[in-house]
Amino acid sequence: MARSARIVVPGLPYHVTHRGNNRQATFLTEEDFECYLFHLREHAREYGAQMLSYCLMSNHVHHVMIPLHKEALAQVMGFTHARYTQSFNKRHRQCGHLWQGRFYSSALDASHLIRALCYVERNPVRAGIASRADAYRWSSAAAHITGTDTTNIVDMSWWHEHIDSECWPAMLMHLEDITWVEQIRQTTLHDRPLGDEGFIHHIEEQSGCKFPSTRVGRPSRTRYR
Repeated sequence: MARSARIVVPGLPYHVTHRGNNRQATFLTEEDFECYLFHLREHAREYGAQMLSYCLMSNHVHHVMIPLHKEALAQVMGFTHARYTQSFNKRHRQCGHLWQGRFYSSALDASHLIRALCYVERNPVRAGIASRADAYRWSSAAAHITGTDTTNIVDMSWWHEHIDSECWPAMLMHLEDITWVEQIRQTTLHDRPLGDEGFIHHIEEQSGCKFPSTRVGRPSRTRYR
């Protein structure tokens, strides 16, 4: 069954994730990671998205961003991944699709935003490849803990205005609730908002679309950490 059109409300934060085609690795070298971050920074600025956090894993990426207009998510992700794929294929002498289909996204209400930011930056810890989130080079965790983003990707002015930076290291050390982790995975994979009924109703009013009821049944086998 074809996926429905993506519903984007400008000004709301979105958790966005995209994985490699057939779960293949999307990053093989440090140069790959650096190349991706370059394109992400340039296209987020060009197409109007505030980057709040990011994490690049071996075969998928996570971002939290605020689109400033309805097409921003599609443009930032589309152009970033198209340009990166061209560079990746040339560098590694291969051809074909690197990313699997469309990316997934979920609008976040205020009560879930902080947890989503933490979820994104704790990916390497959950995957067992880092003992601390800020020890992983390819995420925004270190920038948020030190207060300085050397990549110039994340919006640090937004961060200092909305987040208690002194508490962030402790939050990144806190083990997430398994039920909530599954909740953000499933809402993102089904392109559904993550929030209370009032928040979902607000998005429906703003977009003129109505979200289908949550599907009952076995969870999707698709997994992101």
